[in-house]
Amino acid sequence: MKKKIALALIVMSTVGLFGCGNKQVDITEDEILDTEELLQNTDAPEDVSGVEQTDYIPNSFVEESAGKNAFESYDEVISFLQSGQAYAYIEMYGYDGKVLLVTENTFVDADGKTVAMQAGAYALIEDEVWYVTAVSSDGTARPLAVKDGILMEAEQHGVSGYFFVPEGDAVMAKFSVYESFDADGNVEYGGFVRQTNSFDESNETWISTEEEYQNCYEEYLSATPIEFTVV
Repeated sequence: MKKKIALALIVMSTVGLFGCGNKQVDITEDEILDTEELLQNTDAPEDVSGVEQTDYIPNSFVEESAGKNAFESYDEVISFLQSGQAYAYIEMYGYDGKVLLVTENTFVDADGKTVAMQAGAYALIEDEVWYVTAVSSDGTARPLAVKDGILMEAEQHGVSGYFFVPEGDAVMAKFSVYESFDADGNVEYGGFVRQTNSFDESNETWISTEEEYQNCYEEYLSATPIEFTVV
């Protein structure tokens, strides 16, 4: 426990020194707190029932309701959903099993399917269910969708797709592309596409043409909107 608290102090100090927009701060030796003294003076209880705790930071509305980050099962995650919230199961490339999506809001599309624009994704990793990513589209014309195991989100001028790393314990971008316009209406295309779920730079292709951008957007347009079950 002492090591974890000491590490937290180091991280907090680092954020204070190097966070975005912060000025450099010189700390003298006299200002450095003795970790053992701090631990002795803390009001935190000594008995934690054998469980080492860190500061709880919710990743999603489900974790805000549950008051924790890890769950025993997908059913437990779903048990914390409130009336009107919803869930869906999908398969994602690089992950062995189903991935759970949860959302606060849904709508019915033109085909009568209950779909969503935003969701948090959960996966079973080392015997516990953990939050792995969030996805968000920008309008009812562009619901979350999946194709060939690629989870996709879209905006009017951009689209991204996600899959799992080879170890199956984290999510990475398969592609993320955009188009932008200057004041004169000139368009610029950017972003990248990965051929496989590897961070190797040789696996990445950076786009710069309309054709490359449209190829990715067509992948989204041909994907299947994800259908959710409302509780």
